Amino acid sequence: MVTQGGGSDRSPYEEEETARSRKIVCLLCHRQFPNKEALLRHQQLSDLHKVRVGKQQALNLQVAMNILGAAICSVLKALVHNGKVDIDLEVY
Repeated sequence: MVTQGGGSDRSPYEEEETARSRKIVCLLCHRQFPNKEALLRHQQLSDLHKVRVGKQQALNLQVAMNILGAAICSVLKALVHNGKVDIDLEVY
């Protein structure tokens, strides 16, 4: 790696570890790991992590669907209000 000013050729990731300014944590499982490789191994092999990833994806999808539904309702109300569409919004 090329460095500026004659500094160390360590990656920023290694510098964070040696400075101990940050901990390596799985944000879904709230587990700490000694290094990036251990975290990656956890992500690939842990059944609990995989279950939590699935739950998080389902939650994200539900939130996105709720936002999209609210946006569609807002557009429909605006179209009805402006006389562009003649529908009964109570049905929806």
